[in-house]
Amino acid sequence: MGANKLLPKMEINHKFEPGCLYHEIMRANADGLLFKDRKDHLDFLIRLRKFILPCSEIICYALLGNHVHLLLRPHPPEVLSRISKRLKHLDFVLQPHELDDYLEGKFHTEEIYWPGAPDIDYHERIVSSIRSLKASYKMLYRHKYNHKGVLWGRDKVTKLLPEAHDIVRTIVYIHKNPVHHGLIQTLEEWEFSSYWEIVNQSSNIVRPESAMAYMGTRKDFEELHKIEPGDWGRKSKLASK
Repeated sequence: MGANKLLPKMEINHKFEPGCLYHEIMRANADGLLFKDRKDHLDFLIRLRKFILPCSEIICYALLGNHVHLLLRPHPPEVLSRISKRLKHLDFVLQPHELDDYLEGKFHTEEIYWPGAPDIDYHERIVSSIRSLKASYKMLYRHKYNHKGVLWGRDKVTKLLPEAHDIVRTIVYIHKNPVHHGLIQTLEEWEFSSYWEIVNQSSNIVRPESAMAYMGTRKDFEELHKIEPGDWGRKSKLASK
C-alpha cells in the first residue's frame, strides 16, 4: 500500500479550480504534534517548497505545533500542463521567483519533481502534491521520533473567491494565529510564518509582492495586522484595500 493511501482524506469544501485561492489547514491527528523542535519546522518548509511550489503559489503561511495554515493560489491549467510534461526527479527545489525562468526553459527537464501522473485532472494534481508533502514529512517524522501512530488528521480546505476583503482577512488571520493560540504575545515574535518575509521583501517560499497586491503598501500591511477580528467592520475602509 502506498504512503499516500495511509493519509486521512482531505475535507475539501470545494474542488480546486483555476483563479481561486484556498485556505488550507493541515492538522495533526488527535492531540499529537507536528513540530517538536526548530529543525522540524525547517524540514517541513523544505518539503513545502519542493512539493507545493510547482503546482501552486503560496501567498502566506504559518506553522504551529499541531497544525499548518496555507493560503494557496494554484497555477493556471496551462502552467501546470507545461510543468507536468517536464518534471521527473526529486533533486531540485523550485524557488517562488523561478517559475517564469523555468517555463522559459532555463532549467534542465530532469530537475523538477512532480508527484502523480501528468494526465490526472487539475484538482487531483493539487491534491496529489499536498498528499505527497504530508507523506514525505511523515516518513521523516517517523524515522526521527520512532513514531508508530497516525501523524496527520483530516485537512480542511476553504475556497476564497478573488475578492480582496476576504483574502486580506485570511492573510491577517493566518499570520496572527500563533498569537491567538497563546504561543507568543506579538506576531513579530513568531519565526515560522511568512509575516516577516513579506515585510522584509525576502523569502524562498512566498512572493512578497503577491500578498502586498491585496494589502497595499508595507505600512498598510503592518496596520492591517494590528486590527482585531471584531474591529474589521469599524475599519472597513482600511480592511477593504
